[in-house]
Amino acid sequence: GVLAEGEMGGKKGYILAADGEEIASCGEEIPDKTYVLDLNDYLVRCREEELKRRFDPSPYKTLHYIMKKGEIIGIVAGRFSFGPNELEDVILNAGEGDRKDFREEIERAVEKLYDPRVTRLKRYCGERRA
Repeated sequence: GVLAEGEMGGKKGYILAADGEEIASCGEEIPDKTYVLDLNDYLVRCREEELKRRFDPSPYKTLHYIMKKGEIIGIVAGRFSFGPNELEDVILNAGEGDRKDFREEIERAVEKLYDPRVTRLKRYCGERRA
């Protein structure tokens, strides 16, 4: 089948069967990776109301959620459009030190979805990007 039962960090759930080998190689440690999640990702949809309360994109809209080491820590805020979306800001729920430490990795993750030659992220945590 497409899904398989899995366990990580003492929590049981379902995983993509194709991901089973990679997850098993992680042991009990959650990988320190950054993901930019679509609004329709099941990890977002199952916590949608909580996430909407945690992150306020005003005056923009939430385009994506940012997950680091298994936790959703922020959003990419901007405007949906018929052309490339307008990426206004990354808003994080993290301390100042973590914001600086995560910056390069988060920007690279966003650039995997949006070609910076077509649409660029304008700000990171309210600070204009060069």
